[in-house]
Amino acid sequence: MKPRINTGIAAISTLAILAVAGCTSTNAPVSVVGTVVDPVRTVAMPSFSVAAVNLDAGFPQTTTGAVTPNTTASTYQVGTTQLVSKVGVRQGDQVRAGQQLLALDSSALKLAITTAKADQSVTEAQVDVLSAAIADTYDKAREVAANTTKVTDAIAKLTKTLADLKKAKPQLKLARTDLASKLAAAENLLAHYPPVPPPGVPSKAELTAAIAKLKAGIAQLDAKLAQVSKAIPKLTSGLATARSGLAKLKSAAAKITDARQQLRNLRDLAEIAADSAPIPVALAEVQLKLATITAPVDGTVTWVAGVGDRLASGAPVVKIAEAGDPKITAWLAPSQLAKVCLQDSAAVVGDWMPPGVGVPAKLTRISATADFPPSSTTTEETHLTRAVQVELTAEASLPAGVPVVISISGCHPAAGQSEQDR
Repeated sequence: MKPRINTGIAAISTLAILAVAGCTSTNAPVSVVGTVVDPVRTVAMPSFSVAAVNLDAGFPQTTTGAVTPNTTASTYQVGTTQLVSKVGVRQGDQVRAGQQLLALDSSALKLAITTAKADQSVTEAQVDVLSAAIADTYDKAREVAANTTKVTDAIAKLTKTLADLKKAKPQLKLARTDLASKLAAAENLLAHYPPVPPPGVPSKAELTAAIAKLKAGIAQLDAKLAQVSKAIPKLTSGLATARSGLAKLKSAAAKITDARQQLRNLRDLAEIAADSAPIPVALAEVQLKLATITAPVDGTVTWVAGVGDRLASGAPVVKIAEAGDPKITAWLAPSQLAKVCLQDSAAVVGDWMPPGVGVPAKLTRISATADFPPSSTTTEETHLTRAVQVELTAEASLPAGVPVVISISGCHPAAGQSEQDR
């Protein structure tokens, strides 16, 4: 909707406008063609990070394994559009900047906050879980260390016992040989006992008793030798098993140390994740606020979406004709820019106005950068030359989008400076 020109205010001659500017310079006014800016501000649908639903889920697969094409999924996905649930203004209503205009369905956005907070709780709990696991590794390390000490002591004792048995075995054999020799001599003497034994020769009864003792001693030595012969391989096998167990305990200690370091690394990552966990919550809360559409400027509502409309991100939801004086944009060549500055007085003339009639205006913005003007824009020089966009504020209504001729007084002492310089 374009406002009508106020002919009462516009009935001011171009010469009169330039005269009241109080110019003392002899420079001629800068003349340029500009365009009245459309004052309608369009409020677009915000973009929300809502999880999309896979509409292909459950569809049968072809023999190649591909999902059967679903035209619905290719044209519409849940989460890419938002439902208008409440509208608080109508076309033609006057609104103020910040005033609530309409509300979107926020059920999914509220659920997103709940989900984000749940994820935050889980993420923060992981730090404590990993800390407890690290503490457990110390308990296991102490247990392994105690078992390692026990096994080491046992191996030392078994090794000494095996060495003693190996040392005792030949001594037992030597003792048995000696007893066997004495037994043979005693039996030989008893078998050839003289009728009249010489002095110092034991009696037959004594020989018989001595032979019995020698046989008993030999039997005992044989039993000991049998025990030693049986114990030595068992001790050897037991020592091998103990040494293998000791190696496993040492390996377990190394694994526990490695596991502890891995748990520490995971805890470091978990702490980073916990520190970052509030960000998704804050994002979800910001998105919930975006579900309430407010007016960005003062003005009049020219169009608003209706309750039940489902709109995609970026689609217009409200259009507002801005209140205030109309704006005019134009492009100045470098030679023209050197003659003007902010707050210069200007006269705006349209081809629909009577001869000698114009609308007063002020130069209110000078761009800080130069660029190539659009091909549809008239400038003093060729379009291959960069120009600077300027904006003027008119003091009366002008129809939006129409071309106008602008005469800028360009008489200020600071003429030629850009807005950035000031």
